[in-house]
Amino acid sequence: MKPRSMSTVRLACFSLIFAFQPAYAACPDLKPGALYPWQTSEIMTGDQWADVYLDIDERGRADNCRIGKNNVSVDMQAMMCRTLMREYTENPKAINTPAEQGTIKRHFFLAGRTHRKADEMARKQYFATHPDESQGCYP
Repeated sequence: MKPRSMSTVRLACFSLIFAFQPAYAACPDLKPGALYPWQTSEIMTGDQWADVYLDIDERGRADNCRIGKNNVSVDMQAMMCRTLMREYTENPKAINTPAEQGTIKRHFFLAGRTHRKADEMARKQYFATHPDESQGCYP
């Protein structure tokens, strides 16, 4: 009997492993900022949030920042505005087209410990009741 190479044996093993993997539905198209199916937008104890208003100039950059309703510290408000003023860019629809000027509203949200624990429990429950969903689709 002719000895088989290790690569042939490995290929056979991997083929068997993948043959017995459960068939999952394709991963859903997740939009940036959208909640996962098990998450809630309910504000819980310990959550931090703020309504942030940015004035956008003709280059699509933030040139003014204001904080609306919020429950964050003054230091956090200053940090948010500094960061957004430095980093935020509104992408123009086409190259060499001026961005829309005006004021936009963004919602800042930082989940607290209670919220994170609730999400963790809801995630476990979601996958227990949806065995066809792949956990790999939801980092």
